Amino acid sequence: MLTGFGYAVSISKGASTNRLLITNRDNNKAYMFRNDVGSWYLESELTPTLNTLPLEYYGHSCCMSRDGTVAFVSDLYGEYSTDPREEGAVYVFEYNSSTDEWVNTARLKPSLVHRLMGGSIDCSANGSKLVC
Repeated sequence: MLTGFGYAVSISKGASTNRLLITNRDNNKAYMFRNDVGSWYLESELTPTLNTLPLEYYGHSCCMSRDGTVAFVSDLYGEYSTDPREEGAVYVFEYNSSTDEWVNTARLKPSLVHRLMGGSIDCSANGSKLVC
């Protein structure tokens, strides 16, 4: 049963290839769907590779660049830890058209501890700027 599926959703706007990013915060997953010639299919599961501890509330919020080549997924409390100073984080994924794969290119975290970083996020049209 997919409880929490669709907790956060983002769709590329004006792209020649349409993409839909859907999260499931309950199981710490993010899924990228792609539409080619009118048919939707699962393109990739966006799994953070730049983390060291289990995730907690990964998929709380998400957004995507207009062309659908840069995606951001927040982890509201950051990696799970008993340390109350652990901060929230936002994971950056970029689509590599040469390999046809999504790559986790960055883990953004605040300079000061902020456990709720990523409660709501949005990015610029080209994905070069993020607000959270």
